[in-house]
Amino acid sequence: MDSTGWIEGEDAERFKRFEIKAIDPSIVIAIEKEDELGQIIQHLNGIFEVIKLRISGEARSRTREERKALREEAYNKYFRAAEDSVFELSTLAWLPEEGTIGGLFDRICEGNGEGEDEYGEIQGLGILSKLDYGRGEAVVFTPGDTDTGDGATIRRI
Repeated sequence: MDSTGWIEGEDAERFKRFEIKAIDPSIVIAIEKEDELGQIIQHLNGIFEVIKLRISGEARSRTREERKALREEAYNKYFRAAEDSVFELSTLAWLPEEGTIGGLFDRICEGNGEGEDEYGEIQGLGILSKLDYGRGEAVVFTPGDTDTGDGATIRRI
């Protein structure tokens, strides 16, 4: 997962530690110019395997507008071949708002009874186009293969 670049200040450090612990990765790769991630990494050592790398000399900073344009281009490319797929409302992990981008998972493994279900492999992304409560259906605009054999579950990412 490529996290945000927000690293300065106590709130940023707290957010990064929370984000990493919530994801529970097998490895954390910290890419830094000098030692700007030291305050974050020190709280992760012993909990996660942390690999520190120096930023490439070829890397360059981008403005907020450039990053936004690159994201839009990537989403447009991804959704170019998308079409509507219909799911039963019962396959939704929760009821998001229309227009929400969500992950399509191939299965749900029941959790420990404390509300912590685990999700299978992500099959792709989709945009919730419509909730039809009368028919009990959700329409999702997605290029992903929704025929997983055991039903896809949509969950916000």
